[in-house]
This record gives sequence, C-alpha cells and structure tokens, in this order.
Amino acid sequence: MHSVKDGEIINGLIYITDYTLKTDAASKAPIYGTCHYYGKTIGFKICDEYLQNNLNINNLVGAIALIKGNVDSYNDKIELTLTEINFQHGVTDINIFYKRVDVESVFKSFVHFVNSNLTQPVATLLFGIFQKENLFDPFKVTWAGAKMHDAQICRGTRTCTDYRIGQEHSPIAD
Repeated sequence: MHSVKDGEIINGLIYITDYTLKTDAASKAPIYGTCHYYGKTIGFKICDEYLQNNLNINNLVGAIALIKGNVDSYNDKIELTLTEINFQHGVTDINIFYKRVDVESVFKSFVHFVNSNLTQPVATLLFGIFQKENLFDPFKVTWAGAKMHDAQICRGTRTCTDYRIGQEHSPIAD
C-alpha cells in the first residue's frame, strides 16, 4: 500500500467522502474534508479561492477527483493540501478505492482458524455465545473499529480484522 510522507508532492485520484462548506465567502480560512487516497482515509484542506468556490457551489461529496498537492504533517497527523482538482478524468467506479473480499469465505476461514487454534470447549463456548446472542450475521457486517480501517481497505468488516489479528497472533492461548 502506498504511504504518504510529510513534504511529499502528490498527484492521483481521491474519493471525496465529506467536507465543510465555506459559510463566509470573504473568509481566508481553508475548506477541510476527508477522502480516500491509496486505501487510506486522510484529511485534506483547500486554500485556493477558485477551488473553494467550486466545492461550495457544487456538492462534490462522493466525487472522484484527480488531484495535485502536497502532504503536510501537523500534530503527528498527515493531511493533504490540494492545489489542483480535476473532475474531468473519466473514472467513475468508486470500487477502485476498495479491495473486494468474499465475506462468507473469510468467515469460513475464521471459523476454521478458531476450531484449529482453540480447545474444543473454548470454541464451543465462543460459538454458543454467537448463536445465543444471534451474532453470526452481525459479526460479518459490523465495522471493525472507530476508523473502519479494515472495512475501508478490504470491505470485509469485523471478520477481516479478527481473522487477520488471529493470523498475526497465532497460536491463541485459552
């Protein structure tokens, strides 16, 4: 996965997930928002007045943009400062920002992993809780964390996270 570094000049496609409208046209304050860039959710800001007007006039949430800009770090947080935005690039499929995963297949791998790495009584207890609380389906579609990191990257939700963590920390002790 591509990582961005402070001071780097960037260009590429972003998917705009949200931004704040400028309420005072005379204000010099930037517009702030968030986007997907190379599989990551990252903040952006726009200082250029022409670009700000474009975002203020048009609702561009959900748009794909070809951008140029630079990467800034403030309080250990990376942010993109966009200097050029082009919406005339021909890319319309937002799925390019996500890696698709067969959730059922990942869930089956998770079940196999649990059965292989936990003692039978612990696995039975775990799946008993899942059944009693009706957790099987919600487990497959619940976001993994506050930032939805695995969900955004692999669209596999909680199952992707728990299976990945289990793989990283195998064997599991009971």
